[in-house]
Amino acid sequence: MSITNPVDKAILNYLKRHPNSKPREIADALGFSLVVVRSSLYRLRERGLVARTSRGYIAKGDRKSDILYGEENVIQNDVSRSRLETLEKEINSLKDRVSEIERSLQDFGEVIQKIEKNLAEIRLTIRSLRDVVNFGERKKSLDPFISKLSTEKILGLNEARRLASEGLGSLDKYVEDGVAVVIGKIVVSREFYESIIMRMPINVEEVNQLGPKEKILIETLISEGLAYIDNTHMIKIVSE
Repeated sequence: MSITNPVDKAILNYLKRHPNSKPREIADALGFSLVVVRSSLYRLRERGLVARTSRGYIAKGDRKSDILYGEENVIQNDVSRSRLETLEKEINSLKDRVSEIERSLQDFGEVIQKIEKNLAEIRLTIRSLRDVVNFGERKKSLDPFISKLSTEKILGLNEARRLASEGLGSLDKYVEDGVAVVIGKIVVSREFYESIIMRMPINVEEVNQLGPKEKILIETLISEGLAYIDNTHMIKIVSE
């Protein structure tokens, strides 16, 4: 294919000697304006005499240039295909990761719901227990026998029976409920009674350091045969 345009011929010959040249390089080397070079390259491309690569222009009539052009296209295609495959793998990996996160969030949400449900049940239980305790405390504060015994720790038998009749009706009911203990002619608070029993055995000399109500209880235990003084002067509870 003959070329009559001297500019086109000069640019084609230049590209044969300098493949992968850019328009600016061609213009500077041959002394043409950039507009003239671009117009010539367009005509040469239309006639299939030159081709554009990523690095510049080449003369397609040059076998070596054609091979390089073909190889470059193959390499570019391989690189593009490899990048595409890598991107597809990364996208699939991200999709799997997103699915895992969504499942984890769903599981976490279910756990939160269970915890909230358990907390609600616990709150209801605590509220119910608080109501029971408050009711019990109010009931105790209104009961004349319990109120008096809690304050005095020890009551005489006759007074205890009188107060009990104003409360539950009989002293035996308070004994059965574990509120009071009857020892001879006194009635003792169960809590006070157990606090003294837990200190046994106790030395006789230590008793002198106790309060008057503690002494009354210990003396009553001894007189009723529920406690005794051994030969080492220790006061002990009688074993059943």
